[in-house]
Amino acid sequence: MTNLLSSIRKHKGLYLVNVVVGIFFLLPFLWIISTSLKTPSNIAQYPPKWIPDQVTFANYKEIFMTDNGIFVSFFTQIVLH
Repeated sequence: MTNLLSSIRKHKGLYLVNVVVGIFFLLPFLWIISTSLKTPSNIAQYPPKWIPDQVTFANYKEIFMTDNGIFVSFFTQIVLH
């Protein structure tokens, strides 16, 4: 147990750097999710907000359910070719 604590104390700077870098790389994905839940008028809002006032899943519905959605186009290309 003391070896584990000693190892953690010895490498705490490295752990801190890893956490900071991990957060740095995670932020764009969180921003994408946040933006996907916004209404079109809130996407271009200034100053931008991380958490939208009005959460909507209409963007996901458009991708998966409409004829011009990305998912339908992708699925059609896979089936036809």
